[in-house]
Amino acid sequence: MKRPDEGILKRALKKRYVRGDATRLEEFIKVGLDLPLFNLKEDGHKISEFKPDSTVAAEDLGWNEPLYDEYVMYYESLFQLTDYPQTDEKRLTGAFQHDGGYLIEAKCCAMVLNPFHPFLLKLTDYPQSIEELHEGFLREETVQRNKKENITLDLDSIKFISFMCMYEGDPHVYLYQGWVVDAHGGSDPSREFANLVLSTAGTEAFWGDRIKGLSEHALQSAQLASDLWVYSKWGEKHPVEVSPQKPKRNNNTLSKKRPWRAAAGPHILFLDRMPTTQPQNTGGTHASPKPHRRRGHWRTLTHPKYRHHPQYQQPIYVKPSFVGPPEVGYEGNIYRLIKPLI
Repeated sequence: MKRPDEGILKRALKKRYVRGDATRLEEFIKVGLDLPLFNLKEDGHKISEFKPDSTVAAEDLGWNEPLYDEYVMYYESLFQLTDYPQTDEKRLTGAFQHDGGYLIEAKCCAMVLNPFHPFLLKLTDYPQSIEELHEGFLREETVQRNKKENITLDLDSIKFISFMCMYEGDPHVYLYQGWVVDAHGGSDPSREFANLVLSTAGTEAFWGDRIKGLSEHALQSAQLASDLWVYSKWGEKHPVEVSPQKPKRNNNTLSKKRPWRAAAGPHILFLDRMPTTQPQNTGGTHASPKPHRRRGHWRTLTHPKYRHHPQYQQPIYVKPSFVGPPEVGYEGNIYRLIKPLI
């Protein structure tokens, strides 16, 4: 299965096209190739599809267990050109006017790692303890801003993020690296959860005052991941892990020039049904149903066996479920259903 981020990786490995602190970038890319890859563009998915369902109770949307501790996420989105890193207007060939400003299509690839991944700990000047990371998020100016906006940080949720993007009409890859943390509260009452980022010293040194736009990119990636965890539990489509049935051949010559060919990480797709070569059940008692998603719905607990349930005789939301085998083989790949932990 072809990687959707192949175009970004090709450009990133050609250092002359990279804008950002590219120190040990090849090693970062190599680490990411062995991680699960969320392809949010597959089958025409749009980011808005992964927003939580309005029928789900608010208390159920507050926190959901991530499907993976470390992963790569690819998506495409329109961005407002409020702080475009390039000053050369000729590079804005992919931008178009919208509401008095400019929008541009961006291809985005975010690699998220545990902040104490062995590779990260070998980097120069990298924090060696959770206390050091906490100190970075608890700098005086950050504390004062959060206090003013009534934001509370969840310091146990810190992740490292290496973010790359390409803008339509611009050949460069823009690189941001830093840490992201979940945050609760905020001055915007319509958004209960937010995310904050802390840039690495190399990223801050390269971008200086122009870092705002890329920081917003990283924030969007983190928020999108939060939406994915909620959607994976309550949404109408199930996350499915896709891996080849036969291990990929490691051709050293090709792998050196095109390392994504030897990528070992599975692809994660959101599907409403598992692929199958079996005909759909048209009736009878022996044919198995085609694997599919059962939609979430409301029901009232009226049966006497529920008489001790706190919502007896009241409507209750039944979350979506999956009907059929959790793992199937299809066209040389293994499709495995991923079940949220909680």
